Amino acid sequence: MDFLFVNPEDAIDMDLHARVLDNDECERQLDYLSNNIDSTAKLPSGLLSLNTHEFGDYHQCLRIDNTIDGINYLGKYCELIVPFVQNISFTEMPSLNMISRMALSNVINKMKNIYNEAIHSETYQSMVTNPIIGGPNLRLGVCLPRPCRPRQFINYFIPKQFPELTYIEVAPSKSLLSSFSVYTNTRRFLTFRKSKSALECVDGIRALSMFWVIIGHSYIMRFYTPTHNITGMLEWIPMVTSSWINSAPLVVDTFFLLSGIFCIYSIPNKVGATLFLKNLHVFYLYRLLRLLPLLATVVLLQMSIVNWLSDGPDWPKLAYATGCLYQTWYLTVDTQLYMLSPLVLIFLFGSRKIAWSVMTLTLIASLITVTYYAFNYDIPVVIVLENTKNLYEKILRPYSGESCTICYRHNVRVYIEDISRKNYSITKGPIEWFLSLTIWKLPSRMSYAVYLVHLPVIMIRTNGMLKSEYFTDLETCRRKPAKR
Repeated sequence: MDFLFVNPEDAIDMDLHARVLDNDECERQLDYLSNNIDSTAKLPSGLLSLNTHEFGDYHQCLRIDNTIDGINYLGKYCELIVPFVQNISFTEMPSLNMISRMALSNVINKMKNIYNEAIHSETYQSMVTNPIIGGPNLRLGVCLPRPCRPRQFINYFIPKQFPELTYIEVAPSKSLLSSFSVYTNTRRFLTFRKSKSALECVDGIRALSMFWVIIGHSYIMRFYTPTHNITGMLEWIPMVTSSWINSAPLVVDTFFLLSGIFCIYSIPNKVGATLFLKNLHVFYLYRLLRLLPLLATVVLLQMSIVNWLSDGPDWPKLAYATGCLYQTWYLTVDTQLYMLSPLVLIFLFGSRKIAWSVMTLTLIASLITVTYYAFNYDIPVVIVLENTKNLYEKILRPYSGESCTICYRHNVRVYIEDISRKNYSITKGPIEWFLSLTIWKLPSRMSYAVYLVHLPVIMIRTNGMLKSEYFTDLETCRRKPAKR
C-alpha cells in the first residue's frame, strides 16, 4: 500500500488566498452582508453552564452568492476561537443611577468564579491534557465576505453587536473658579428666564432709573464746566422743562426701594427665623461679595488709568478727585440700611399683624427723622440753587415783620422734603407691561456697573474741555468728545 504524504501548507494556495483578500472591497461587502448577520454566531445560551459553542448558520453563509452593481458577494465561513484563559483584569465598574452597574459586576464575578472552579477540576485537567479536545475556548462561527480577513471583520462586527459603553462622570463644579469664567458669566449674563415668582417690572424700573441718573449727573457736571451762556443756564433752572432734572435725586430712592423690596420679598419666603439668625453672617457676606469685586476694580481704574486718559486746564480737579468715587455715597447708605435690615426682617417671619405693625412704625420713624433733619439743618429740595445757608438769617434781622411769611415758606419746603420722596415711591412707574419688556433685562443687569463707571466717564469729558461751550439741553445730553 502506497501512502501519499501531503504537506498541510500545500493544501491551500496561499498566493490565491492573498489575491482574494482586499481591505477596501471587504468594507463595501460588509455593509451588504450586515443584512445576513444571522449567519454569524452570537454568544451562546447556557454560557454559565459552560456551553461554549455556537456555530451560527453554516449553510446560509455558504449560500451567499449575489452580484449587485457589478460586485460579486460571496460568503466565507470561519470559526472564531476565544480562549477563556487570558490575562484580563476586570475592574470594578462604578454604579450609575440609570444603569445597574452592580448587577453587571456581579455577573462578571460569577462567571469568573465558575471558570476558576472549572479549570481546577479534574475534568478540566483531563481536557487540557487531551490534545483533541483542547482547553476551554469560546468557539463562534462567523460569516464574512470572501475578501475579508477575520480581524477586519471583528473590528467591523464587534462594535455593532456589543456597543461600547461610555461612562461619563460629571465632576463637581468648582464654584469659586467658575465665578471667574468668561464663558459661564457671559452665558448667565445673556440668558433671560421668566419666573412666575419674579417681579418682571423691576427690570424696567431699574433700567429707566439708571438712564435718569446718567442724564442727571450729566447736567450736574455741566454746571461745573466753562459755559458761554451762564445767564441762560440760570434762566433754565426754574423752568418747567428742567423739573425732571431737578427731581433726579429722587431716582436714587428707587434703588433704595428695590433693595428693601428684595429683602422682604425673598428672604422670609425661603428661610425661617431661626435659620436666618444662624446664617446672619452669610446674609452680610453675600452682600459684600456682590458689591466689592466690581467696586474694587473701578477704584483701581480711577486711581491709575483714568488719570492718564485726558488732559486740560481743569484736569487737576479730576486728579484730585481720584482719591474717592463720588457715586459711592449711595453704596455707603445702602450698605448701612442693609446691615440694619435684620432688625425689621426678623418681625416679618411672624404673623401679618406683627409685620404690618413693624412696617408702619418704621415708616413713621422715617418720616419723623427726615422732617427733623430737613427743618433743623435747612436741607434744600432742589439739587441746584444758590447757597441758602444764611438766607433766612439775613432776611429776618432787617425785616422781622415778614417772619410769618418766611416761616410759612420754610414750612412748605420742609413739607415737600418730607413727603415728596414717599409720594414718589407710591406713584412712580409707567404701565407694568412696558416695564416688563425683555429689552429692559440687559440694561437692568448692567445698572450697578454703569452706576460705578458712568460718573468717571462724564468727568473725563467735563474736566478735559479746552474751551467754553454753549449750554443747551441737546448739547448737554449729546456730550460729544472734546476736540483736541
